[in-house]
Amino acid sequence: MAKGTKLTLENLRLLDLGKATAAFNAEVQYVVQDCIDRAGLVRPREVILKLHFVPEVDKNASFADCAGVAVQLQVGSKIPSRKSRVFTMKPHKDGSLEFNPDLPDDPEERTVFDDMERAEDQQGKDGDS
Repeated sequence: MAKGTKLTLENLRLLDLGKATAAFNAEVQYVVQDCIDRAGLVRPREVILKLHFVPEVDKNASFADCAGVAVQLQVGSKIPSRKSRVFTMKPHKDGSLEFNPDLPDDPEERTVFDDMERAEDQQGKDGDS
């Protein structure tokens, strides 16, 4: 039997062609980029490396004998959720909401664009007569 390598944090890079290390590094990069993008948000970010261990019992033994341990690595991160600012929308009885893309704080406010669109619609109707 070939000599095995003892599982330690330092040698996780040797497992599965370094996939766990690459995943960990990618999560660190993701979290750091979020810190740069949203530096004003001082809530913590996390990079999580979990190792799950499940004993494998020898079914041929007369008592519970741990014949091996199934180990799975999980890498992930937690960042504060991304939120937009609050927009006021006009509710309708059919359950829909209406907003004005040009003035998202006031769904009922008219803009120059609305007036131009109304004039174009009116010209089209006048031309049809």
